[in-house]
Amino acid sequence: MTNPALRIHYILWLIVVGAIWGFSFTLSVIATSTGAHPFAVTFWQAVVATASLLGIGWLTGERLIWTRQLSYLVCVVGIVGVSIPNIVYYTAAPLVSAGVLSLSTAVIPVTTLLLSVMLGMDRFSFSKLIGLVLGIIGVMMIVIPNGSLEDRSDVFWVLVALLSSTCYAVENIAFSIWLKDNPAPITVTGVGFGVAMVVMIIPNILSGQFTFLTPPFDRAEWAMIGLGVGSSGAFIGYVYLIRRAGSVFASLTSFLIVIAGVIWGMLILRETYSIWVWGAMVLILWSVTWVQPMPNSKRHPVD
Repeated sequence: MTNPALRIHYILWLIVVGAIWGFSFTLSVIATSTGAHPFAVTFWQAVVATASLLGIGWLTGERLIWTRQLSYLVCVVGIVGVSIPNIVYYTAAPLVSAGVLSLSTAVIPVTTLLLSVMLGMDRFSFSKLIGLVLGIIGVMMIVIPNGSLEDRSDVFWVLVALLSSTCYAVENIAFSIWLKDNPAPITVTGVGFGVAMVVMIIPNILSGQFTFLTPPFDRAEWAMIGLGVGSSGAFIGYVYLIRRAGSVFASLTSFLIVIAGVIWGMLILRETYSIWVWGAMVLILWSVTWVQPMPNSKRHPVD
């Protein structure tokens, strides 16, 4: 990207994508703290995202060529990439601050690296080992000190949210194996959200949480709609950055999601964080710099 104007254009896209994704954690707190059940939030987010992504895919002229590999991929996206981690996040959202939840996304590149090495898709190196160690120390700074969180009972949910990054790492690997240079990434992801929508119908019915969104929408319902629109818009922007600026540049969203998540939490939810959390944020973000994909990497991390 030698053209200064083009570089600024891509940087602005990067900021927008990070800001949208980071805002999703604040929306999740708003939705769940005002009474919405995690099953319902996950379902309606999937409904809105499915309609948005399939609509955008159709408007942009994407042509989906269905294969057996895509069947595997949409199932992984729907179950592992959407349903499971979203239920975890939305269960933890009323208990853990939006900023700390967003911090868990910075662990995704490290987790993806570990899975890639285990599957022989990437090589381990000393620099990546440094990143792994820094990430572990950062996590320990959140869960071990007594003054790191307002309530020590929140540690459990912080750990669960961090462990859910494994789900996104699995999704990243699935994308890199089965999506590759597919000409219809937006449509494929829309179908994946459609799988999540179908999967979540039964848990909603069995738990008695199935509800219809009917206007006028309340605060929780607007938050659920916002989560669906936001996840769609962020993904479309992320795909645009991968295709135009490259996967290395696009992967910088890991930093901006965390920063935006913290800023949105402070501005809208009036959140405050201990010195331990601020220190952990620095270390975890620093760890991401050591595990960034190489310029010739064919992996396209999508979370």
